[in-house]
Amino acid sequence: MVGVGSLWIIGLSVLLTAFGFADYEANRQGLRTRNVLRQPGYLTAVNAGLTLFCLGLLGSSRVWWERAVWTLLVLAFAYSTWQSWRKARGRQREERLESVAGVGETTRPGTLAAEGSSPDDGSRPPRINILGVKVSAINLATAVETILEWITRGSREYVCLAPVHAVMECYRSPELTRIYNESGLTTPDGMPIVWLLKSKGYSGVSRVYGPDLMLALMQRSSKGGPRHYFYGGTPEVLNQLVSKLRARSPDLQIAGCHAPPFQPSTPQEDRAAIEAINTAEPDILWVGLGSPKQERWIAAHRDGIDAAVMVGVGAAFDFLSGAKHQAPHWMQRSGLEWLFRLVTEPRRLWRRYLIDSPLFVALVLAQSLGWRRFGRVI
Repeated sequence: MVGVGSLWIIGLSVLLTAFGFADYEANRQGLRTRNVLRQPGYLTAVNAGLTLFCLGLLGSSRVWWERAVWTLLVLAFAYSTWQSWRKARGRQREERLESVAGVGETTRPGTLAAEGSSPDDGSRPPRINILGVKVSAINLATAVETILEWITRGSREYVCLAPVHAVMECYRSPELTRIYNESGLTTPDGMPIVWLLKSKGYSGVSRVYGPDLMLALMQRSSKGGPRHYFYGGTPEVLNQLVSKLRARSPDLQIAGCHAPPFQPSTPQEDRAAIEAINTAEPDILWVGLGSPKQERWIAAHRDGIDAAVMVGVGAAFDFLSGAKHQAPHWMQRSGLEWLFRLVTEPRRLWRRYLIDSPLFVALVLAQSLGWRRFGRVI
């Protein structure tokens, strides 16, 4: 057990961490560090660190007047910690309201559209700010119903899937953040994202995983149902994908598929691909180019493609075709899919899971404490 006299070490660590985050934020925004430290979240950490520091010195004191001085300082800093914490919580509530403002009629925390319900009134699920990315508080069944409703209404929308690595890509790119935030849905594709949404009171949220979303919509497709088009992957992968999907659902309406070249397409190739897609008249265009390439492609072509819905599904083509193995369901449910994928593709994914994931945890903690603000994203 840590002795009371050693608390000053913990307090000093908290102070140094707070100053480090504040200095980083100041350099990023071109501000003075002291101005950043005046924000409620940083003040909470600084006051907490000073409280622990003084408490440790109080425990080491041997003279009565030193103890009296340190006791007064502990009480003062503890009170300041409580006051700044209340301000930080108030600011978090304001950011939360801002993050869902303008998205349409929303549900209250702790609720979610019922399984199988359809947003007939045109409303959309609430969207919660995670490092500036407005993630839809939604589950798989509601995502399917929302997409089918768009097709019925003849809307033109697109869907982004948001695992941790996609949120980190957005953190580094305001342009990509804007693409995700302008989507019809940005779904929680990853257990850490689901856990964050649940911690904010949205208990009905579940993971909306690319392969699961594809299969769920395929099961709802039959003769006269939505027509599907697949863009991405290789010819071999697409052939296997179509074969396996038709084996699952013989009445599946597949309008076509196209495997673009790995190198950037020429303007002529791009126009030919768009013309082929529009000629096939799909209702859903599935884009499997990998993130963030597929989201940028969707944003660039959203006005030129006639499909009602475009969905970026990452490696779903590879998984459903059998070209790559998926993690066991128990690993997916427990948030350990990253470990499976790291072991199977270490050269490609080591940076994503060994650098981006720890940084994501640190940034989410900083956002939760009010040390960093990511709410001013359009």
